[in-house]
Amino acid sequence: MARRGKKLSEETREGILAHYAGCGNLTDTAKKYQVSTSTVHKLVKGSSDEFEGLRRQKKREHIERLNLNAKSWSRRTKHLIHRTCKFI
Repeated sequence: MARRGKKLSEETREGILAHYAGCGNLTDTAKKYQVSTSTVHKLVKGSSDEFEGLRRQKKREHIERLNLNAKSWSRRTKHLIHRTCKFI
């Protein structure tokens, strides 16, 4: 664990937030960066609005990509069904 009152560098803070965003585990993140779980929790809690906004944006982008793929897939599927039904 880090010494009490020791300031974390900006690079360490970003690393902690990135690791937590990837694994979602306070304890694992704290062990990796040798800080307390409460330190990780405070950092995550303090930046949750920023992460929440980014998560919403990525979710929207993902849904849009899925919708575009579903539309093109359904046209191809309809075409294949139509061609298959011709031969039956």
